[in-house]
Amino acid sequence: MGHVAFHAVTYQSILIVFLELLESCLATEHVIQLRDPPASAVLISVPVNSSVTLRCEKPSNLPELQWLHNGNDLNLKVVRLSGDDLSSIHIERYITKHHDGVYECYAGTASASIRLRGEDIVILPPGFRFCHKSENTACDHARACMADGTGKTSCVCYPGWSGESCNLPQDIQKANLINVPVCPYWPPVITLMVFIFCVFILLVCVYKFKNRPPNKSFRYRGSK
Repeated sequence: MGHVAFHAVTYQSILIVFLELLESCLATEHVIQLRDPPASAVLISVPVNSSVTLRCEKPSNLPELQWLHNGNDLNLKVVRLSGDDLSSIHIERYITKHHDGVYECYAGTASASIRLRGEDIVILPPGFRFCHKSENTACDHARACMADGTGKTSCVCYPGWSGESCNLPQDIQKANLINVPVCPYWPPVITLMVFIFCVFILLVCVYKFKNRPPNKSFRYRGSK
């Protein structure tokens, strides 16, 4: 029994260490710096259910930092402030509904912002990579942005969205579709071919009718 308990504790410890390593691998930290005038927000893709930390750096001569999420005060039920000067936001488990959007830190007239967007884990096809910061702007309503070796981007759209940049609702796209005929050249080409074929069959029938052999039984009856 002692050996069994020892092995159970050992396996449990290994599992805990493995989970901690996995969590540390999924955890990401993004640093933004205060600017005056401020720069535009950079779009960052964040794996759903991962741990995220945002850290705002400011010079010591600026007043206390303040944070906004989508222009509103932070919801401390879904994020946690940390650091001596509250310079960091920690998200324990990223959920798209709660955490997507623009995070802004400001002090006086200086500010900095970053835009987070949650993405499900996507397995990339061979030869592709996830988009870099500036390349993410190519996709709007997308689960993931990926790029091939030449830098050409492709978007994996959320359900209900379509188009190259995932900016077109599927119901609108269906309404704008034009039903192209299976063969756009059917009227002039196929009709002419059918007409020529019919004329050919008619000529063959006329030729066979004119060159048919005489009816012997009719000739014999006439000779009597």
